[in-house]
Amino acid sequence: AFDQQRAACISWYLAWSGAQRDALFTAMLERTRRDSLDDLSNALAFGGFGSEDAFQAQLRMFCTWFSAWTDGQRNAMLDTLELVDQARVDAFIDRYRRIRW
Repeated sequence: AFDQQRAACISWYLAWSGAQRDALFTAMLERTRRDSLDDLSNALAFGGFGSEDAFQAQLRMFCTWFSAWTDGQRNAMLDTLELVDQARVDAFIDRYRRIRW
């Protein structure tokens, strides 16, 4: 199931705009900082994408899957994202390290 979920996420990611891609990393960062999907949903309540569009549905599905993944699966997802967008992954890792230390 994880491999199919990861493939779907990468497919979506490749179709998203830069701002939408940034929103994914914000969601990942929030999810790693808190253990509550309610907090994550609140963090994602920003404008600019309209009401419940395809992107929001995809991001919500990603967050649901991300919540259920093991740390190893989360890292595998990050490794896959790095293959298609290394600059954003590097920025995410830098932000993550700053808030963790």
